[in-house]
Parts: sequence; C-alpha cells; structure tokens
Amino acid sequence: MTQHTIAIHGLGLIGGSLGLSLRARRDPPRVLGYDVDPETARAAIERGAVDALLPDSASPGPDLDLVVTAVPPRAAASLVPRLLA
Repeated sequence: MTQHTIAIHGLGLIGGSLGLSLRARRDPPRVLGYDVDPETARAAIERGAVDALLPDSASPGPDLDLVVTAVPPRAAASLVPRLLA
C-alpha cells in the first residue's frame, strides 16, 4: 500500500492532536507540519505529532495527498490563497 503524505498548517491543540491521531494508525501517513511559533513546531516534533517540519507556510510540500489548515480564521484568510497559488 502507498504511504500518503499529509501537511498540517497549525500545530497547536487541534493540528497537533490530529497529527498524533494520524501517526497512531496502524499504517500511518507521513505527516508534515508548520506553525508560525517555532516553539510549538518544535514541541510537535518532540511529541511525535509530525515526522518533519515544512520550511514555511507558503511551501505546501512535495507530493501531498491532503493539506489541513488548523489555524485561526483570520490566519486562514491569508494562508489559504498562498497555498493555492
């Protein structure tokens, strides 16, 4: 079976919990993440919520099967257009 790759933008309570849940599956996807707060991003790596961090929010990453935005609505208003560009 092919391993899927998922990117999560926003690694706080919701994004971090989603990452942990995805990684706990029997056949986990590769989970990439990004957060504007470097401490939150580092904590997500340390907790095992993501496999790796994306370099910036405008970089959706290679060969993604799904992109999740787990950010506040105001942040999503500027993030989503950058991801679609």
